[in-house]
Amino acid sequence: MNYQVVFDVSTEGYRGWAFVLGLLFFLTVGVGWILWSRQFPDPRHRWFQRSRPYVFTAFTLCVMSGLNINMYREYRLLTGRLQAGNYQVVEGEVEEFDPMPWEGHKDESFVVAGHRYSYSDYDGSAGFNRTSSHGGPIRQGLRVRIADIDGVIARLEIAQ
Repeated sequence: MNYQVVFDVSTEGYRGWAFVLGLLFFLTVGVGWILWSRQFPDPRHRWFQRSRPYVFTAFTLCVMSGLNINMYREYRLLTGRLQAGNYQVVEGEVEEFDPMPWEGHKDESFVVAGHRYSYSDYDGSAGFNRTSSHGGPIRQGLRVRIADIDGVIARLEIAQ
């Protein structure tokens, strides 16, 4: 049987750039706030009020950097294991397909050969996460072959 690759983490590239852009945006806001508060200090403000822009900037840097580091680490792990052939092949028909509604609020899920997969467009996974409500290819009864790395879809192929 011939299969067509519809997702491969190693050819998709790193998809966490939205977090990088978010980090840059909020860091710019934080630095601007710091510069503004230093340029136009308000003597009525106490020390904790004057520290807000610094706390905001530090918090933004920690949270956004942590998210980005975790996403990049997962991406490198998946691509490395996929290229090394260190994955489980799961092949069969999509069963128990439960699509995600267009507005979100729950993950899409399905079962293939006894393996359950669950994902959402809104999670930061490096693995496959394109739901059918947003143009994804998964449908009930579809024959697929999956490169499974610890329950994450690193490669998805659909039978022709």
